[in-house]
Amino acid sequence: MKHKKSIVTVMFAIIVVFGGVAAYADDFVIDSFTIESEDGRRVFIYTSPFDQEYDTSLLATGVYYVTSSLVLIYLLEDIGLAFESDFVFSADLRHLAFIPTVSQDTAIEFYDSGNLLKSYRISDLISNMDAVSFSITMAFWEERAGRNFDSANNMLTLTTADNLTYVFDITTGEVITDGFQYIIPVVVGIGIVVCATVFFTIKNKGMAGTFPY
Repeated sequence: MKHKKSIVTVMFAIIVVFGGVAAYADDFVIDSFTIESEDGRRVFIYTSPFDQEYDTSLLATGVYYVTSSLVLIYLLEDIGLAFESDFVFSADLRHLAFIPTVSQDTAIEFYDSGNLLKSYRISDLISNMDAVSFSITMAFWEERAGRNFDSANNMLTLTTADNLTYVFDITTGEVITDGFQYIIPVVVGIGIVVCATVFFTIKNKGMAGTFPY
């Protein structure tokens, strides 16, 4: 994995007028980086907007064929500020999920060859917004430890801050299973176990009365 460090550190600040107090947040460096396909024949290049501003000769953010020179396959436009961990690609880099760290509204977007397939807002995935905390530029809606990508089947699993689990097909952006689908079978299963326990308890008591010792 190749990395090119940006010399610009992005610092967002909000000024609290009353009392003249400055509250700083989200101090981070935006890096340019590359992600290669599994066969090494394609490469995704993310060019930091700040690097692009200072060097307009840099390649635009997108996927390129790796030959004697880089040949554009498709551009990925309007991504804005992003980190390498925000992207999940299929093996050939055709499909991708973009999970922006720097966002207070968008949870995840799915692309096919640079074309937006589907987008989900945070409120689409979270059932309890009180579980989400915010900084100046970010919304902490995802439990990152619950993120998993099955590259063989292009299935992406995400877990929300309110403990809902979603499985997405990154080639379509569709939800394969979600947290609510997990909850319903569990509730039904518990109900069946309780009913069966009550039934057999009553039955056994009845049998004990029929055949006294």
